[in-house]
Amino acid sequence: MFYNSKSIVGFLKKQNLYRAKIKEQDCLRQIRSIFTFTIKENISFMYIRQSTLYFVVTHPVYKQEIVSKLHYLKSLLESNNKFPLCLNYSFNSYHVLLIEPLRKNQIKKIKQFHSHYKEKASQDFEIKSNNPKIKEAFLNIKQSIVKNLKQPTK
Repeated sequence: MFYNSKSIVGFLKKQNLYRAKIKEQDCLRQIRSIFTFTIKENISFMYIRQSTLYFVVTHPVYKQEIVSKLHYLKSLLESNNKFPLCLNYSFNSYHVLLIEPLRKNQIKKIKQFHSHYKEKASQDFEIKSNNPKIKEAFLNIKQSIVKNLKQPTK
């Protein structure tokens, strides 16, 4: 049985362990919706800590834009009509943090991992399944083991 993302999130919302965090994220998503598209796209993430709402952006221009809209945001949050998902939260302060994005030359490429260990498995096992798909999968595993046993270790 395959599950889509909505059914998984719906299941997690019902769990007590994740309910508070998901409600917090729904509130933050609703707050984010008042900003223009470009500001929304450039808010890296938002979070709430000790009644403080934090916005994290990657460019000083967007930081200034959010700071200029904080007064408007405060009035909307106080009215409680615009953000029904945020009724359980009261924000005492607001902070806009600036992080420096990674530049292309700062991103290190991950080297491909090559195993240099001797194969510990052996190909002498029985395939007791009657299902042809399972038999085929086990035969592929056997062939892979044989291939790895023939390769010299460094």
